[in-house]
Amino acid sequence: MTKEQILSAFDACGLGKLGEELGYKLWVNGALKECDEETLELFLESYDFKEGQAMLLHHFLFHFRMFKRVHDHNNLPLSYLSFRR
Repeated sequence: MTKEQILSAFDACGLGKLGEELGYKLWVNGALKECDEETLELFLESYDFKEGQAMLLHHFLFHFRMFKRVHDHNNLPLSYLSFRR
């Protein structure tokens, strides 16, 4: 994904501030290089991120990788991954 696609996905989910905080880091890290915008949006909608709440990159990536693995292999219900802080 490009940096613009990453930021667009965050904006589409109402998480523009979190996108501003993590978008560049995610792009430089390359963690979303093989990801599509739809999967990132599904992740952002499935987890309960609070707008304005800070999150470290490695915490975000941990949860994203767990979500992606479950999503790709379809072996756990999404409700199991309910993320409440």
